[in-house]
Amino acid sequence: MAGAMSMLKLPQLISAVSGATSAAYKIYSLIDRNPEIDWTSDIGIVPQKFTGDVKFQHISFHYPSRPQQPVLKNVDLEVHPGMTVALVGSSGSGKSTAVQLLQRFYDPTSGQILVGGHDLKTLNLSWVRQQIGIVSQEPVLFNMSIRENIILGTTHLVSSEELVDVCKKAHCHNFISQLPNGYDTLVGPQGGTLSGGQKQRIAIARAIIKNPAILLLDEATSALDTQSERLVQLALDSAAAGRTTLVVAHRLSTIRNANLIIVLDKGEIVEQGTHRTLVECNGIYAGMVKKQEIITSSDMSSSNESNTDEDTQVEQAPDTFDKVGSLAISEKDLSLKRQSTTDSANNHETAARKRLAGINEKEIESLPYRKIIQHMRPEWPLLVVGSLGSIISGSVLPMLALNLSTLVTLLVTPGSRPEDGPTSGANLHALLFVFLGIYALIGHTVQIICFDAAGERFAQRLRRLVFKAYMKQEVGYFDQPEHSSGSLTAALMVDTKNVKDLASKGWGDLIQIAVTVTMGKSRNNLTQEH
Repeated sequence: MAGAMSMLKLPQLISAVSGATSAAYKIYSLIDRNPEIDWTSDIGIVPQKFTGDVKFQHISFHYPSRPQQPVLKNVDLEVHPGMTVALVGSSGSGKSTAVQLLQRFYDPTSGQILVGGHDLKTLNLSWVRQQIGIVSQEPVLFNMSIRENIILGTTHLVSSEELVDVCKKAHCHNFISQLPNGYDTLVGPQGGTLSGGQKQRIAIARAIIKNPAILLLDEATSALDTQSERLVQLALDSAAAGRTTLVVAHRLSTIRNANLIIVLDKGEIVEQGTHRTLVECNGIYAGMVKKQEIITSSDMSSSNESNTDEDTQVEQAPDTFDKVGSLAISEKDLSLKRQSTTDSANNHETAARKRLAGINEKEIESLPYRKIIQHMRPEWPLLVVGSLGSIISGSVLPMLALNLSTLVTLLVTPGSRPEDGPTSGANLHALLFVFLGIYALIGHTVQIICFDAAGERFAQRLRRLVFKAYMKQEVGYFDQPEHSSGSLTAALMVDTKNVKDLASKGWGDLIQIAVTVTMGKSRNNLTQEH
């Protein structure tokens, strides 16, 4: 009967184990996955000399999630060392995609990218990215000092003189010097205490502090007003001097002095030349220039009404300076954050269910239980002690049943009577109930503490492994629908918890049930023999 009572726990335990095995398969598939583009690998050529020349040869590309929609079609482009090349075109024409391919976030569908005369795929990816500085449309600053934000751009030690020299080139030294704490001023969350132009110039300083041979400017001034754009453009011109520069431009006034302007339309190069020659051709580029001249003239008239240099904003009182952050966040950023947070919260449970439902029986059968045991090597002592606690807990019910049946038999058997002594007869069996209670308390306490401690330690280490695996994956991995933010967060939150339960509570309960059933069956066999 004791064994039958223990078996009542099996359905719930089997359900938990089934979900945990599915989660474990997904997690270990991710941990063992070798990304197609591995930036952590030491494999690849590291040239002794690099001049910064770039060449696109017959490049075609489509995103992995949209194979039927080509983004670039047979693009040929050559950028000589020290040249400034601008990419312009309508939205979706492939401008930013070309920049992403040069950073090797993706590999082209066909064609070849040559960097320094070498195929980009044969070069060490970490080294390649060290040679590239990038300034994007929305600068990302961390909640630390200006000094710390800038030196994040390099792995080398930076002296104060080098830092100041770089900031002068980026045209941000003057306003930094006017701040209350200078270079040690905290920028606040997402750089909220600085204006857009100030943040962008700090981002430029961070991009050039490692002295990159190639500079990528991805619509670096498109989100700024006219006054801020002027200051940032001065910084960009200074940063681009002597470097191979690839500019993705929205405002055509910023690329008038480019050595070469490439006009893209639906992934194809339709025009190329200098600003002057393209305007004289009176083609697509000339039409874009005329449209922007009309818009710019209206913007200038409105901006003249409040012609204020943004660098003078730092002279305001410190309490006012601290409040700038709440005003610097755009409505677009806030809406995106709300949408991202809501979608992520709503998708956690759904993503976890989809992940578990997508695993077939063959995959579950191939689950590497051995890997789980190996990864729990640091917790083996706790698991052994916890198993002893499970054995004790599992033996309690059969021993209780034996003691109870003996006591009942003693009390109801004709001719038998309780002894007067406290440690004999029925009194002895009553006392055994007390000892069994203490015995059960010890067993359950040891089982719960040891298995829970082992499970929490293992789960923490497993989450680190999963997050580390995320950081190794190529950008295309995250474009796939099954790798949405909700699904990835579910792996960190839900899947690791399920695997922890399998590795801790599941094994403890199985040992406990096995001991109970075995002892109960042994007692029945002995009873039948007698």
